[in-house]
Amino acid sequence: MRRRGFTLVELLVVIGIIALLISILLPSLNKARESANRVACMSNLKQIGAAYMMYTNDFKGWLPKTPKTGIGQDEDAIWWQSARIADIGNQGVGKYLGLSPTNTRVLVCPSDDEFNRPYTGATNRYPFSYTINYQMNGNGPNAAKKMSQILRASEKIIWYEEDEYTMDDANAQLWSKAGSWGGTDLLALRHDRGNRKIVPDVPGGGGMTIPNLAGRGNVAFGDGHADYVPRDFAHAKAHAAPNPADFPTDPELGP
Repeated sequence: MRRRGFTLVELLVVIGIIALLISILLPSLNKARESANRVACMSNLKQIGAAYMMYTNDFKGWLPKTPKTGIGQDEDAIWWQSARIADIGNQGVGKYLGLSPTNTRVLVCPSDDEFNRPYTGATNRYPFSYTINYQMNGNGPNAAKKMSQILRASEKIIWYEEDEYTMDDANAQLWSKAGSWGGTDLLALRHDRGNRKIVPDVPGGGGMTIPNLAGRGNVAFGDGHADYVPRDFAHAKAHAAPNPADFPTDPELGP
């Protein structure tokens, strides 16, 4: 007997059905993958937060520095600069995380592309996803030097995943005094693309310059725990300044 095969029309119908199913399922699969990346990213921040606490305990409450570009300092939390990264496991939080020049995975968000840094030079590129609130023993105004100077540490953000549009080093300006919002280093919305698309996710000039305030990202707090919070929470003085009372004339957002 002669066996009947598929006609061209039937084959096209099958291909069309498969393409339709893929178009329906792909967004769900992408969303599930991003959800898994968000959980992995938060796990990284929990480990970093725990290492930060171990550092402060070993150094009698003193906080490590927030490392900037250049050669850095011995007290930096991360020896990330290209000339110093060979010793990344010997200083700061590196030894508590078991870091080495070939083992820095805990410092990189799975959804982050380290080569997508619009404001970072190619010669000394910051290779990691997480940065330190510069008011926690950094270059911020009235920065805390010791853990005891951080009021309600469990509510204060120490580390966070920073947006690639503002990232240039590990020294992050999470909250700014009135009138200086243009220099704010944004919380990344890598896991919340829907809210990121409302307006361009690029910091502007004067006035209220923090876009997409409802968008969420991962942060680590002063007691070592991590959470997934919106920008209007992360960039608020109440959660970024060691002691908000040090800035009585400065509002929460905008000049």
